Order: sequence, then structure tokens, then C-alpha cells
Amino acid sequence: MPNDISTATDRAHARTGMLYAALAYIAWGLFPLYFKRLSEVNALEVIAHRTVWSLVFVALVLAAAALGLA
Repeated sequence: MPNDISTATDRAHARTGMLYAALAYIAWGLFPLYFKRLSEVNALEVIAHRTVWSLVFVALVLAAAALGLA
């Protein structure tokens, strides 16, 4: 019986790993399109957006952690 659980867990981890690998491959393929579009934007605007959205994301993560959701 423990072998069945271990095997099922291994298969679940393998599926998760394959999903992450596929997503990384897709993201890597889309990066050239992203950077081409980004070349039309002022660098200061990019930095400002990255800063603001990073702060929003961190605030949400901290709020979730405070509520015990993360």
C-alpha cells in the first residue's frame, strides 16, 4: 500500500513538473514579443509600473499571510 501512495505522489509531482516546464517554455517563446512591444515605452514608465505592481502584489501576499491563507 505505501508503494501505491509513493507512486501516485511521484506521478503527481512529475505532472506538475511537466506543467511548469511547458509554462516556462511558452513564456520563453513569448519574451521576444514582449520585449519588442516594450521598446516603444519609456524606461521610467516601465520602472514605475514594476514598482507599483510589485508593491500591490506584496501587499496582497502579506494580507493573505496575515489572514492565514498563505
